[in-house]
Amino acid sequence: MKKRLKMAVKHHDGFIASIAAHNEDAVVDLVFQHWELSRENIEMFIAPEGMKPDAFVDGTTTSPMEKSL
Repeated sequence: MKKRLKMAVKHHDGFIASIAAHNEDAVVDLVFQHWELSRENIEMFIAPEGMKPDAFVDGTTTSPMEKSL
């Protein structure tokens, strides 16, 4: 985690330097590197491991399109 945080800080410093130098290519490269660095954490919040996307909090598995009687 600390290694990723240090790399993220380097990316941010790189953004500042690249923007100040008007180096668009360097900014774009950093954006992709930064996204890749963040991907694992982002995916964890989008779909936590072990969670079924169609499960409801109360445990029912009825499709939301089905009418309940």
